Amino acid sequence: MITLKSIKINRQLSEETPCFSATVYFEGKKVGTVGNRGRGGPNQYGWNDRPSNPDVEAWALANVGDASYCDSPIDVFVNRALDNFEEQKQFKSWCRNKTVFNLVGDAAGTFRTINRKWCQAISNYLASEYGDRVDRVINQELYGCPKA
Repeated sequence: MITLKSIKINRQLSEETPCFSATVYFEGKKVGTVGNRGRGGPNQYGWNDRPSNPDVEAWALANVGDASYCDSPIDVFVNRALDNFEEQKQFKSWCRNKTVFNLVGDAAGTFRTINRKWCQAISNYLASEYGDRVDRVINQELYGCPKA
C-alpha cells in the first residue's frame, strides 16, 4: 500500500498544478519523495531505492482503476491522496466550531452546517429533524460519537 506523509502544499506557488512535496511510503517503508513545482509539469519522484519503483508502480496500477488519462498510475494515486488531504484539512477547519453534515439527495460535495460544536444534543436534533435522510455527519466521521 502506498501512503503519503509530510504533505506540504503551497497554494501561493500553485499555478496549473498543485505545488507540493510529500514523502512516499510503500508497505510502511519510506521509499522516496514526490513533488511538483506547480507550473503544469509532471510530478517529480526521488526514489531511495530503484527496485522499489516497479513495486510501487505495480501496486498503483492494480489499485487506482482507470489511469489512461494520466502519465502514471502513481500520479493518479498521488493526486487523489492530495485531494483527500485537502478535503480532510477543510473538514477539520469547519468542524472546530460547527457541525457539518449532508442529506441524501444533496449535490455531491455540498454540506450543511449548524453553528454549534458536535455534541449529543446536535446528534439528537439531526435524528429528530432529518431522520434517515442524514447521509454523512463529518464530525462523527472525524471524531466519533459525540460526548454527552
